[in-house]
Amino acid sequence: MSNKKLILGIVAMLVLSAFSAKADNSDFAKFYEIDLENDPLPTMAELEETFNKKSNYDRKFSSPFELVGDFNPEVAAIIAAYGHQEKRIKPADEDLLIDAIKQFPPRYYQYIGPQLFEVPGMSEKILNMPGIKETKNKFPTRIAEQAKNIENLDFLSPSLYFILMPEAWPGYENNLEDHPTPFYIPKVKYNPEFYAFVKKMVPSKEYMPGYKAPKQNARDNMRTLYPDANTVLTAADVKAFTDTLDKVEDWLQEPTTQYLIYKVDTLLTVYEQQDEMGKYAYTEVRNIVNPCARLVQKAKIAGKDQELAKLVVPNGFSLNEWGYTCDKVVHAYRLSHADYGTVQTLRLFQRGIYDDIYGKFSPQFRNSQQSMMQAVIKSYQAPLRDVLAVKKNRPELDKKIKNRKFEIFGHPMFFN
Repeated sequence: MSNKKLILGIVAMLVLSAFSAKADNSDFAKFYEIDLENDPLPTMAELEETFNKKSNYDRKFSSPFELVGDFNPEVAAIIAAYGHQEKRIKPADEDLLIDAIKQFPPRYYQYIGPQLFEVPGMSEKILNMPGIKETKNKFPTRIAEQAKNIENLDFLSPSLYFILMPEAWPGYENNLEDHPTPFYIPKVKYNPEFYAFVKKMVPSKEYMPGYKAPKQNARDNMRTLYPDANTVLTAADVKAFTDTLDKVEDWLQEPTTQYLIYKVDTLLTVYEQQDEMGKYAYTEVRNIVNPCARLVQKAKIAGKDQELAKLVVPNGFSLNEWGYTCDKVVHAYRLSHADYGTVQTLRLFQRGIYDDIYGKFSPQFRNSQQSMMQAVIKSYQAPLRDVLAVKKNRPELDKKIKNRKFEIFGHPMFFN
């Protein structure tokens, strides 16, 4: 496992559990807003040029996507020379990983420490951190009751020690001390036969006093003309987008399309890191926040935009209109599934409750957290009208997204 993957994993755990940074006026907000008409897009040649400049030596090939030429034997000598240097070279992600580890209470070090000692090239400064160095070759002592009787548990890989945490198992919160529920006897005894009779005679939706049959909303049954980033959804818009979902997903599975889109995605990962603040807004996170508009942009760069447009035009969309509508449906769909705890946490985050928590950490870690938190905010941003429109079509959306393993266009539908 590389240091980068390990850091992203730890940061993701912290982000999804803590929501600890400010986002209201954050500079990162602009990196999750897309204007399909006016945002400048790099060409494929510009992306490849930026990508190829990342190397520190002559690799003897123009692009990893088109490998030609011979391996440079001088590289071996350069690499060997590094091993004989006495001066410590500070890894690029060292401070970020240290700050991430500090977010965990010391009692959790036993689950992450042993894994750190198995990562090739791991910084000695990290391995010698108080609480971490004591975990070398140590098996966790705090083990969930559900895992204690597993055979040969001692041979578990250190990278899986986190599953030994009691908190990782269902029902842990039920063991926490709670106020007892007072016992009382209802004044009216429940009569199942009576309620069975009521359910038979009166439909469930008509139980409430003063019930009136809902009026049909003619506007909701009509499509939005020329949808853009600022229009709201109707149920008809959601239905039209839903009908395009399978066609676009199948198109993305075609070998040529998949290769070109993934190639652009890889090149963008390097290109977008050139921005001083944008380097903290990871490309994959941007893809999760706005999977549809990002797909439209990547299709344009790859020269596949006409193919994508032909798939959505029969449903009454231009390419850009489809991108805007699709992302609105995704955002509203996420919000329609959000529980009370998620919504409350997002509101506290927007109000700046967690502003000062990361003040003592390095700018790199603080910016990474702020960027990720702004992404979570943006991914759930949707007006009430959009959410209501999505709810009318949610059973069909649920079925399609479940069949795609809760992914949309190769990216997770939800952050968690």
